[in-house]
Amino acid sequence: MIQHFKNISGAIIFASCLIACDDLDIKRKDYPRLQLNEATSSVTGVALTAEILDLGTSPIISFGFVWDTNTNLEVDSSYSAFLETDAKTGLYNLNISTDITNGQKYYVAPFIISEDYTVIGNILSFKGIGINETPRIDDFFPKQAAVGDTITVLGGNFSAKRSRSIVTLGDSRAKTIISDFDSLMFIVPQITDSLSRDELKLTVGGKTAIASSPFKLKP
Repeated sequence: MIQHFKNISGAIIFASCLIACDDLDIKRKDYPRLQLNEATSSVTGVALTAEILDLGTSPIISFGFVWDTNTNLEVDSSYSAFLETDAKTGLYNLNISTDITNGQKYYVAPFIISEDYTVIGNILSFKGIGINETPRIDDFFPKQAAVGDTITVLGGNFSAKRSRSIVTLGDSRAKTIISDFDSLMFIVPQITDSLSRDELKLTVGGKTAIASSPFKLKP
């Protein structure tokens, strides 16, 4: 089953139209510009293709895609995926296989962040087709840490939103501070369950993975 995205206008595009023509010519040389060209949704994932039209004049920090169930898309609070390649003009792609609920309507846009600007491109809408794969823990480090230390977990099918990547040590929930599709970082909590305190679990969308290696709490 293939579902094509529907195009709707982004607020940033409307805002740019309020700038006088003379100012617009200057601004186009300053801030980066990008657009979402084509995207499709299927049972294997949501495929996104965007294009960076102009890098602007200030150094690029990061770029990627942002999506959520409403049009108030924000890189910090919505689902966001950062691409790990250097920014350059031209096309870039991403396939999303988690964070999609069957029948739910979503809005998605490309973004680019420079030292001086954060730009979100045109917004597209789509309905999820039930993509929600089980998370996978490949490794984590360090294997021993104290309360308050930071642990990095590597794997797959994590959530791009911190609040959906739920990490527990025993029965104690940890605070996830960074989360992407294949890695996350969390802070070791106070662990109250002495029987299962060595067990590291990750739950995303109601599906849980358990690390094969035990975690050791330092005194």
